[in-house]
Amino acid sequence: MDGIALVEIENLTYAYPAEAVGRGTPNDLQLAGDRMGSRLEGAACALDDVSLSVGSSEFVLLAGASGCGKSTLLRAIAGLVPHFHGGTFSGHVLVDGRDTRSTSPSALAGTVGFLFQDPEAQVVCSGVEAEIAFGLENLGLPRRSIDKRVEESLVALGASGLRLASLSELSGGELQKIALASVLAMQPKILLLDEPTSQLDPVAAEGLLSSLARIHEELGTTVVLAEHRLDRCYHFADRVAIMEQGRICCDAEPAEAARWAVCSASPFVPPIARIFAGSCAGRLPLTVKEGRRLLESGGLDRGEVNGIAGERGLGGERGLGGERGLGGERGLGGERGLGGERGLGGESGLGGESGLGVERGRERTRRRICRARSREESPAIEVSDLHHLYPNGVEGLRGCSLTVQRGELVALMGQNGAGKSTLVRHLNGLLTPSRGSVRLFGRSCAGVLTEELAQTCALLGQNPNDYLFADTVREEVEFTARNLLQPYEVQEAADAALARFDLLRFAGCNPRLLSSGQRQRVALASLLVGGQPIVVLDEPTRGMDHRHKEELGLTLTGLCHEGRTVVVVTHDVEFAAEFSQRVVLMGSGRVVADGPKHEIMDEALFLSPQSNRLFRHLVPRVLTVAQARSAVEAATRAPLEVGS
Repeated sequence: MDGIALVEIENLTYAYPAEAVGRGTPNDLQLAGDRMGSRLEGAACALDDVSLSVGSSEFVLLAGASGCGKSTLLRAIAGLVPHFHGGTFSGHVLVDGRDTRSTSPSALAGTVGFLFQDPEAQVVCSGVEAEIAFGLENLGLPRRSIDKRVEESLVALGASGLRLASLSELSGGELQKIALASVLAMQPKILLLDEPTSQLDPVAAEGLLSSLARIHEELGTTVVLAEHRLDRCYHFADRVAIMEQGRICCDAEPAEAARWAVCSASPFVPPIARIFAGSCAGRLPLTVKEGRRLLESGGLDRGEVNGIAGERGLGGERGLGGERGLGGERGLGGERGLGGERGLGGESGLGGESGLGVERGRERTRRRICRARSREESPAIEVSDLHHLYPNGVEGLRGCSLTVQRGELVALMGQNGAGKSTLVRHLNGLLTPSRGSVRLFGRSCAGVLTEELAQTCALLGQNPNDYLFADTVREEVEFTARNLLQPYEVQEAADAALARFDLLRFAGCNPRLLSSGQRQRVALASLLVGGQPIVVLDEPTRGMDHRHKEELGLTLTGLCHEGRTVVVVTHDVEFAAEFSQRVVLMGSGRVVADGPKHEIMDEALFLSPQSNRLFRHLVPRVLTVAQARSAVEAATRAPLEVGS
């Protein structure tokens, strides 16, 4: 780190209160001395002996698994830990020369701007303009300055058209933009951002991060960014700090951090670096541009490359029929698949030793699917000329038509505000059509109660907090099971769902106190425990790390193999490329493209993963990291080597 340290963290160890309720009081807070070693007695540490310096005008990226301490570290810099959350705190955090233990969060507000994981929990006003102006009014700025800053922050994020909108009208991604605009308007010295792109479409995410990079470079703003989707931001950072179980295990420049992650078998490395990890002896490329240059430097054998692409494209390493596909190592019938160790029929799966029991689980699923198949020729979902007009006059859908066959895994994609969430809310009766029709397995949804539709179609919305109300994670999952299963099935079903989503260790925790990714997994476990034949998920990978996204994808693929139908609304192009069979693209309230994923994503401008863009105009049908790695191995006649 060069220059003056604006943030100085030394030997920080922190544990949340044992019975945390989200708001600390003086009695909750224990300052445990300057140095207590790496552990606080009797407490599970959210941060464990963390030391970190962030220089003035630096851009630092925090990476790591869900629950590793990234959000807690950001809260410590903002002074919310320990003042707001309570708990046990040792070590020092200095922000712009002030010790956070003796400086209140309000006193730091002029220096530190914080965008939380959940924008829904951050907004306080009903309108966009009022929300952005709120903090400025509290600073006592004159109206002319407030109006100017409001407009500038909206323009910077490409959201000036939302200035007069109501917050209740906004999509999740639009709300995320407004929450960030309200932070930018304060013009803080330090920007703390907790997954700011989690609900943004690819174009909006690129625009937001480019705006952040411009603010960082041109205004000298210090940025500390926690993010899971590393392809978008790794190359913007001056340094990358990778966290694991409350500790910083790597703190280096991006290229060095990428090499460390590859050598340590860590998943926290961008896709391009993973693609070249086995073929590049020098500095790993981090962007598509660097990757293409490296390919060109190594020479290209197009005939051999195209042969590999044909052999391992759609049916490739992670495809439906490839090496790790339906019958592959980690596919549906593989080691962790339907018959595998942790698959749907495996040890911890829905039908496994710690699941429902082989016969009970399979019989329950068969009953539901057989009921849904009473009309064999009917598709699972049939939407015809669907229109929806919101009370404020906004057209959410304009003649939308879509058919989904049973057993399909469909990715529903499109920019924020395209109508994706509006469409899926019609599938279980949360919204009713202004015109047009919705049918599930041939049966019209018109006049059918939401409670009845929910037994056929399970829907998880964008915000998992809307689904969490019980006192513990186990109670949350068991609530759904009690409503949809036989009494004797409830406990086993809950155990299976908790195991499937790596939640058994959190079974007794309050779900609202978990990290964003962990809360998302709780909501998913609560949803899927019911066994409905149609599963609709709106942004299910929000806040998830690489490993849990992969496990979710394998789970959803397994549901389709059972005969269940899955629709995933997502901005995560890597996830869609890896696991979906078909992509439906929406725009302006209607379907604008629909087809197999390779047809929609291949050669797309923005709706394509980095793996595809790396081989643009070179090799067709390369969508996943595994396919790209195979193509790289075939494309180079000698090991790739570049200088650092």
